[in-house]
Amino acid sequence: MQLSANSATINARKDNRPPRSEEDTARVVEELVATLGKMRRNASLALALDVGALIVDRIFRGDLAAVHERGKRDTTFRMLAAHPHVPFSASTLWRHVRVYELVRRMPRLMRYEHLTITHMQAVLGLSHEQQEQLLHVAETDGWSAARLRQHARQAVNGQRPDSQGKNPVLKTFRRFARLQTELDPESFADLVGNDLAERERILETVTRTRAWCDAMETLLIKEPPTRH
Repeated sequence: MQLSANSATINARKDNRPPRSEEDTARVVEELVATLGKMRRNASLALALDVGALIVDRIFRGDLAAVHERGKRDTTFRMLAAHPHVPFSASTLWRHVRVYELVRRMPRLMRYEHLTITHMQAVLGLSHEQQEQLLHVAETDGWSAARLRQHARQAVNGQRPDSQGKNPVLKTFRRFARLQTELDPESFADLVGNDLAERERILETVTRTRAWCDAMETLLIKEPPTRH
């Protein structure tokens, strides 16, 4: 493994400076935490944008209008998503496409310091106007991704026709969607703690749920049957 130039310089240099004070140490730690958080955010977002850009370029030939017209039902996209060796699920691939489209449409998002890819994913189901408004407020007021998801869910609920509220299947899916917005994975992992048996049970449930979601997604991206 090769070291960067900065790493080589650090290893070869002897630090003869006096020890840091407690105040300086605390400041350095806070700066490192902020920098590491930004590095993690940038890495996750960069991956999503790279994957999204690749799919839009190779499958939709760079045409965002075609992304909206054909969507995930596009034949080539479906072949890619179904490939046994693709390292992402179909839903993850499509989320990356949607995030890339969002950033292409709102390039100033890349200048925001607070927003993460989780924030961007939270508004993917909203109109362009709602996305812009909520993301701006989230950046300005420092909203967490969970809070943004809550506001996005309220916006969606405000648009939902009353007729859908009577459908028990749609009610079940909406409850599942609320669970996704209310349950932060990192916080949940902390709550479970070191209970290995509980982790195994949850992991088994997650595995079954993922398989079920993949099956549902396969059905939903198919062309709906023609009614006579």
